[in-house]
Amino acid sequence: MLELKKYDTFHQMYDDISAKDLDAEERSINQMVKNTYKIYSSEREKEWGTLAIRIKLVEG
Repeated sequence: MLELKKYDTFHQMYDDISAKDLDAEERSINQMVKNTYKIYSSEREKEWGTLAIRIKLVEG
Protein backbone atom coordinates (compact mmCIF):
# COMPACT_ATOMS: atom_id res chain seq x y z
CA MET A 1 0.00 0.00 0.00
CA LEU A 2 1.33 3.41 -0.92
CA GLU A 3 -1.30 5.64 0.67
CA LEU A 4 -4.51 5.58 2.69
CA LYS A 5 -6.67 8.71 2.67
CA LYS A 6 -9.94 9.35 4.50
CA TYR A 7 -12.63 11.69 3.20
CA ASP A 8 -15.97 12.80 4.61
CA THR A 9 -17.74 12.32 1.27
CA PHE A 10 -17.32 10.57 -2.05
CA HIS A 11 -17.58 13.94 -3.76
CA GLN A 12 -14.51 15.14 -1.86
CA MET A 13 -12.66 11.94 -2.68
CA TYR A 14 -13.49 12.06 -6.39
CA ASP A 15 -12.57 15.74 -6.50
CA ASP A 16 -9.16 15.05 -4.93
CA ILE A 17 -8.18 11.98 -6.96
CA SER A 18 -7.68 12.38 -10.69
CA ALA A 19 -10.28 10.78 -12.92
CA LYS A 20 -7.42 9.10 -14.79
CA ASP A 21 -6.28 7.34 -11.61
CA LEU A 22 -9.86 6.13 -11.11
CA ASP A 23 -10.17 5.02 -14.76
CA ALA A 24 -13.17 7.37 -14.99
CA GLU A 25 -12.05 10.05 -17.42
CA GLU A 26 -15.40 9.95 -19.22
CA ARG A 27 -17.48 10.51 -16.06
CA SER A 28 -18.25 13.62 -14.05
CA ILE A 29 -17.83 13.66 -10.29
CA ASN A 30 -21.62 13.74 -9.90
CA GLN A 31 -21.96 10.64 -12.12
CA MET A 32 -19.34 8.79 -10.08
CA VAL A 33 -21.07 9.70 -6.80
CA LYS A 34 -24.45 8.62 -8.17
CA ASN A 35 -23.01 5.28 -9.32
CA THR A 36 -21.27 4.75 -5.97
CA TYR A 37 -24.56 5.27 -4.11
CA LYS A 38 -25.90 2.20 -5.94
CA ILE A 39 -23.55 0.02 -3.85
CA TYR A 40 -22.74 2.20 -0.81
CA SER A 41 -25.54 4.21 0.76
CA SER A 42 -25.36 7.91 1.52
CA GLU A 43 -26.32 7.01 5.10
CA ARG A 44 -23.18 4.90 5.48
CA GLU A 45 -21.15 7.65 3.85
CA LYS A 46 -22.43 10.12 6.47
CA GLU A 47 -21.73 7.66 9.29
CA TRP A 48 -18.32 6.33 8.23
CA GLY A 49 -16.97 8.57 5.48
CA THR A 50 -14.87 7.10 2.68
CA LEU A 51 -11.40 5.68 2.20
CA ALA A 52 -9.12 5.72 -0.80
CA ILE A 53 -6.32 3.19 -0.90
CA ARG A 54 -3.52 3.79 -3.40
CA ILE A 55 -1.68 0.61 -4.33
CA LYS A 56 1.17 -0.23 -6.66
CA LEU A 57 0.91 -3.13 -9.04
CA VAL A 58 3.86 -5.45 -8.58
CA GLU A 59 4.62 -7.56 -11.60
CA GLY A 60 6.44 -10.73 -10.96
